[in-house]
Amino acid sequence: MVNIQIKGIDELIKKLGMFKASEILEPTMRWALDRLWRQIVPYPAKPIGSTYRRTMMLGKTWNKKVDQTSTRLVGSLGVDLGIVPYARYVQDRDRQAWMHKGRWKTIQDVAEKETGTIRRQFEIEIERSLR
Repeated sequence: MVNIQIKGIDELIKKLGMFKASEILEPTMRWALDRLWRQIVPYPAKPIGSTYRRTMMLGKTWNKKVDQTSTRLVGSLGVDLGIVPYARYVQDRDRQAWMHKGRWKTIQDVAEKETGTIRRQFEIEIERSLR
C-alpha cells in the first residue's frame, strides 16, 4: 500500500467540514488514480524469442475506486487477486519474480515516481479552496 501525505488537508477540513472538503478534492483524487493507472496497466514488450501467449488479464483487472464517507476520502488502485493471483509476482516490488524485474513496472515504483506531482496537484487545489 502506498500513502501520500498532503499538507493543508486538516486546515481545509477545519474551514469547510469533511464533506465539503472531500467534495472539492474528489476530482483531484480521480485524476491522481487515472495518472497512476495509465502507467501501471501497459504491458512491456515481450522478451525476444518468447512463445508465451498473453491473456491480457492482468491489465484488465487493475481497477480504481474513490470512497467518500463523512470522515474520509480514500482513493484505491489495485488488482483483483481472485482473478489474477499471480499479479503480486509481476507488479509488486516486494514479491516480483526474477523474470519480471526490470521489465514490468511495479505499483511502488510508479507511485514513488508520481508522488511529487500528485502531492502538488492536491496542494494547489487546497490552496485555491482556502482563499
